[in-house]
Amino acid sequence: MNGKELKRATLVQDLVSMSGKVQDSLRQLAALDDDEGEAATLTQAHLVAVLKRYRDGKLTAAEVQEWANAIENRDDIDFDPDHESAIDDIMYDLANPTASHPLSPALASQLLAQLSSHD
Repeated sequence: MNGKELKRATLVQDLVSMSGKVQDSLRQLAALDDDEGEAATLTQAHLVAVLKRYRDGKLTAAEVQEWANAIENRDDIDFDPDHESAIDDIMYDLANPTASHPLSPALASQLLAQLSSHD
């Protein structure tokens, strides 16, 4: 893997784990000019971590929606095949709160319970 590929892979992984600001990750990825290459995998653990951060007041609903939209729009991020259906459904709901239900602490707790039942 060359330097550019390594940087892109690191930025995609940062986006998946939401370890920084979503817009910063997207801006840096856009500067690299592609979303091709080795895919990162969004796991149930990533989703649980983001929902817990929201429930605990460390993220806003808008930040979670921005993250979910960014993930959904990337060709280089796959969903964990063992939990793909549950992750896909929840990511859709998070990215499109007007089509489903707006994110709230109660909904986050419900989604976390749903994810724990898929272990």
